[in-house]
Amino acid sequence: MDTQTVMETAETVALCRQFYIATGIPIVLFSGREIIYSSIGEFLDFFPSTDLPLQETAKNPEFCGTMPDIPYGRVQIEGTGLQVILGPVFSYRVDERIIRAYMHEYGIPPEYREALTEYMNALPVLTYIQFANYILMLHRILNGKLVDTDIFLEMQGNGPETSAARELQNAKKLQAQGGRSENGEEPEGKTSQGGAEDAYLRHLKYRKEKLFQLIRLGNEKALSEYLARHPGMFDAPKCSPSPVRQARDEFIMLMTEVSVSCLEASGVPPHRIREMQSAYIQKCEQLQSVEIIHWLRHGMLLDFCRQAARAKLPENVSTELLQCLQYIRENLGEKLSLEEIAGNIGRSVSYMQKLFQRELLTSPGVYIAQCRTESAKELLSGTDSLAEIAYRLGYSSQAHFQTAFKKATGTSPQQYRKNLLNL
Repeated sequence: MDTQTVMETAETVALCRQFYIATGIPIVLFSGREIIYSSIGEFLDFFPSTDLPLQETAKNPEFCGTMPDIPYGRVQIEGTGLQVILGPVFSYRVDERIIRAYMHEYGIPPEYREALTEYMNALPVLTYIQFANYILMLHRILNGKLVDTDIFLEMQGNGPETSAARELQNAKKLQAQGGRSENGEEPEGKTSQGGAEDAYLRHLKYRKEKLFQLIRLGNEKALSEYLARHPGMFDAPKCSPSPVRQARDEFIMLMTEVSVSCLEASGVPPHRIREMQSAYIQKCEQLQSVEIIHWLRHGMLLDFCRQAARAKLPENVSTELLQCLQYIRENLGEKLSLEEIAGNIGRSVSYMQKLFQRELLTSPGVYIAQCRTESAKELLSGTDSLAEIAYRLGYSSQAHFQTAFKKATGTSPQQYRKNLLNL
């Protein structure tokens, strides 16, 4: 390495360090696969291994990463052989599950857990679109090239913004038709406020799709965590001069959407849906505080989620078995063990196995596999990648998920999704 190259590399290291200080976003500088600078390595005095894709590609910059919950960005410094990895970033405060997953994925020894927890708790909370703009800013600094946020999202072949990119493509098709759909209606989400607001609205729509998915799956635990991570997902343009009236209208609109998209789809009896709607509307109309209406909204969503879950559970089973079934459905993303399931009801594994066999004529393992297949079918109707679905349902890898799904259904996940799109 000649003197000028050494100087340029030193300047890039200084820039990376300054970028981390200014933004709080972790950053790693690579030359080939050799780490030249790492903000997390500097903090921990330990350099984690990486399985991130580091080979040169035509896509620059890009999202990258091996785990759906741990997103990264990559910027190749053109003409130098150097590249920068940004991340991880999160749209919520990290919890113990994320820290465990991160340590496992990157081979971080247990003695670094406390320091790593401190480091990750200090990370800024960013939406994917905000993260995209930081990636593009660094690309502008390093390569002198300006890329529009919408174009960048459209370029991504996979990752968290796939649905946003697809929305953008559809919007452009509608624009080519004069701004209206084939039946002459205005396109959903159309706005005159420019690309930034359009991207924000698409991001909120993506969040709501995830919300409905969790309710249909009946996963109350995951839903509660999701609501805590994304408190701003219900933001909407103000249409009423009265904040309370606005909050009531938003509540009723959301409840109607959830009823149709989630409860009816989950097989909840129509009379039960009507009873719930009537009770919640009456309660909402009595409230005089926006904050309390928002608390009611939170409770309503969890209540509807429980109803969707019960519609999926067998009837006339014992309380103990029902608790086991609910525990399994709420923890499909974990590595479920028979000991954990039995411990949830304070019984032995052999007792719990006999319970399943006596009341369901099956084993806990078979029931878990059935639940994962059922949930996978629901998730395949959305835009999640196969890797995301595998991770969310507790499979050890995407390949394991594909093999298990084909064994259970006779078709591959890709073909199942294709068949859904052709219906």
